[in-house]
Amino acid sequence: MVIGGTWFLRPEPTVAVSAELADVGSPVVLAARAAPPAPQPVTTPESALPAPAPDAVALTFDDGPHPEFTIPILDILDRYGVKATFFVLGENVEQHPEILAEILRRGHSIAPHSIHHDELTKMDDARLHAELLGASEIVKRVTNQQPTCHRPPYGSHDARTDAAASGLGLSTIMWQVDTNDWRKPGAGRIATTAGGAAGGQIVLMHDGGGDRSQTVAALPGIIESIRSRGLRIVPICANVRAAPVSGPARF
Repeated sequence: MVIGGTWFLRPEPTVAVSAELADVGSPVVLAARAAPPAPQPVTTPESALPAPAPDAVALTFDDGPHPEFTIPILDILDRYGVKATFFVLGENVEQHPEILAEILRRGHSIAPHSIHHDELTKMDDARLHAELLGASEIVKRVTNQQPTCHRPPYGSHDARTDAAASGLGLSTIMWQVDTNDWRKPGAGRIATTAGGAAGGQIVLMHDGGGDRSQTVAALPGIIESIRSRGLRIVPICANVRAAPVSGPARF
């Protein structure tokens, strides 16, 4: 279901931010910067915004990159030839830029999920702008790509946060299928929920923010179940390369 141009929760622990990250995300610094021009997203079906095609499902992973769980997820996706979308936390990218680079190298889509995983709707305008722009710039610094979408922490967004994101060239991306994998309901339950996604839907999972071993274990069954019903699995949130001469990213 689409409401106000966005797609449709839980508290998760966050780690202490580094001094460098505090500077990157400072409202005083970031609020004074001019917003980057809105990028032009790639329009191929495999990376079209804001949702997968009717014959496809998008698998998305939040809260990474994580040193224990992201790479195993990437390995499984590689085994099946599947591309996914990773909504990453700026503070985790600062700690593990090499993992973000590996996600990019393997051809997946990357988008910001804020810097600190705080609720955007509870921020004043200056901090909201800083959080959105700071997370986007952290991703851009590592990938040399301009993000074209973001996902708000806890799914918490409203007209004000959506407008702030749009002003930075970011579509607000939610989901239709929530696996609740952060509750650790068991790999079987996660696989059943995600594997039952219908065409045109976005599936929410996590590769960070806690123990995601159940998500890793469920992923092969999810992919096989979706494909058994004749559906494709595609990335969303196409990024645009920062260097004009290199052209847009294609998945």
